[in-house]
Amino acid sequence: MAVVVWLFAGGGHSELTLPYFFRKHFPCQFELKLPVRIRAPLPVKAGERRSLPKSGMGHSGKGLRDAVQRRLQESLDKQRPPNLILVMDDLDCHDRAWAEQGLQKAVQSVPNAAGIPLIIAFAVPEIESWLLADWDHTFGTHTTFRSCSAAMRHYLSRVSKVNFAHPETFSEYDPAKKSCKEKLSEAIADAYLNCPGEEYFSKREDTGALLPLLDPAIVASKCPHFRQFWSELRQQCATDVAPHGT
Repeated sequence: MAVVVWLFAGGGHSELTLPYFFRKHFPCQFELKLPVRIRAPLPVKAGERRSLPKSGMGHSGKGLRDAVQRRLQESLDKQRPPNLILVMDDLDCHDRAWAEQGLQKAVQSVPNAAGIPLIIAFAVPEIESWLLADWDHTFGTHTTFRSCSAAMRHYLSRVSKVNFAHPETFSEYDPAKKSCKEKLSEAIADAYLNCPGEEYFSKREDTGALLPLLDPAIVASKCPHFRQFWSELRQQCATDVAPHGT
């Protein structure tokens, strides 16, 4: 029986495509727990009050830790436990050990989660580093960007100082911003705007569209943090498991 993976990811709309990306490369059964689309509340009658649901989009840092804890508890109260919990976030130039410890504590604080295998994964500094690592299959191939691909790559290399052989090394932590000094997604947007006649790069829409195009082997050869969690996930998904409840 396939390994059941509950996926909790920080960020927003682009991360909604992660389950499809993982299913393309692994035989595991991925169930997305975060982020989640929150439907608009139904109309209420005059005089009634209805509180808006807490958003399941755009979490990071402490907000993500709280959301993981809350959503995990809710899911375990209603469903059989998974075979694996996968928590992902953009590292945004934070200290990895610190960020990993915080997410581990969030999961371990849920009583029923004890004993469930856990993988904490980070896109370093942002998920867009994966797209840069396999440029030829992402920006170099997609119909929206390929005509501007060479100019974008030149801009990112010369102006934004992106190291395409090691894209995870982009930028450094800025204490004032409490994140990276320069955002990789913004550097990509600037590079695209520099192309004559083009509009803009959308982290919300375009990152998700480009993810399925990349070759994980190429990304792993240039991104050590990606390589680590990808290897862990491959090992977990290769394990046969007994049906739930046996």
